[in-house]
Amino acid sequence: MPIADFAARLRTLTMWPRLFTAAAAGALSSLAQAPFYLWPLIFLTLPVFVWLLDGTRATARPWLAAQPA
Repeated sequence: MPIADFAARLRTLTMWPRLFTAAAAGALSSLAQAPFYLWPLIFLTLPVFVWLLDGTRATARPWLAAQPA
C-alpha cells in the first residue's frame, strides 16, 4: 500500500477508529523514550498524528462553531 493511500485512509476515519488509531500511535510513541529507546518509532507515529489532524478539517461540526453574541 503506498503511503499516499494510507494517509488518505487515515484522513477519512470516523470518530471511534480515529480515537483508537491515535491511542495506538501514542502508545507506540511512548516506546521511543526510556527505558526502551526505540526512537525510530517516532518517525512512524508522528506522521500518523499529522494525518489524523489533517483529516479533522474535513468534518463539519457546526455545534462547535463560535456563535456571535
